[in-house]
Amino acid sequence: MRNIVNTLTYCLVVAVLLLSCSSVTSNDPNAVLQEFFEHLAKKILMGRANM
Repeated sequence: MRNIVNTLTYCLVVAVLLLSCSSVTSNDPNAVLQEFFEHLAKKILMGRANM
């Protein structure tokens, strides 16, 4: 049962990461990576502001 929960959690995280980077329209890997880290930084700052 625990393996199923871990697998579902992992799949959810991967899906969120893929959807967060889908807004980049170019096929440039550097642009996708930059967009991902900008999105991650915004989430971290919003989380810190809520503390």
